[in-house]
Amino acid sequence: MSVHRPGRHITPASITRLQAALVGIKLLGAAAGEYDQWPVVLTVGAEEYARYSDTPGRLTADVDAYVYRSELVGSMPLTRGAVLRHGATRFEMLQVARHPDGCSVLVRQSMTGSFGRASDRRPYQLLLRNASRGEALVGDSDFFMQSESAHVGNWSVSGYSEGFGFSFVHLAQRYPARGPLASAPRIDAAWLDGADLILVDTVYAGRVARSIAADGFRMGSPSPAPAP
Repeated sequence: MSVHRPGRHITPASITRLQAALVGIKLLGAAAGEYDQWPVVLTVGAEEYARYSDTPGRLTADVDAYVYRSELVGSMPLTRGAVLRHGATRFEMLQVARHPDGCSVLVRQSMTGSFGRASDRRPYQLLLRNASRGEALVGDSDFFMQSESAHVGNWSVSGYSEGFGFSFVHLAQRYPARGPLASAPRIDAAWLDGADLILVDTVYAGRVARSIAADGFRMGSPSPAPAP
């Protein structure tokens, strides 16, 4: 479930991982979120909650945390035809469209697997970076699907295709990501002149298991930190 805590700014884990991968580069416009994401650890009915929500007690739980690590693995210029390879995955820049306050890109990601086995899809992310200014931007999807094709502005391309040993997908991104006007970073043509597209790969890094106990736990109000 998502727990809203007014007045408290939380940086999502995905943004924290990205920032850790961008050594010496500041991620613009992604400093904070409005919601703290918590798993469901206790389920009670409305009557029980009304009766016991402010009654202190002892909470014990076994926690499994799955850890992921993001790493910067390559870059390519904002030029049509540019290619970036990472292992068995190939990225090709198909289109670049510059706007007064950003740009849109269309990239084909193709993956090669073993014969008789479908290729694996990885959680790659493309960011726009200006290394000389020490800044980077996240983007958001700039397309809509219609049947098996994608329409990106004036571009029309095929959607996702997969077979044994090979697959491809078209990635359409607009930079910067559109969000609240107060937090949206502002870039211009000069910023784009020194920019490139960087590839961040996120991989599973392991599992951490802990048993925790919290005395004085209340369902309806903040509780003390768990005992180590």
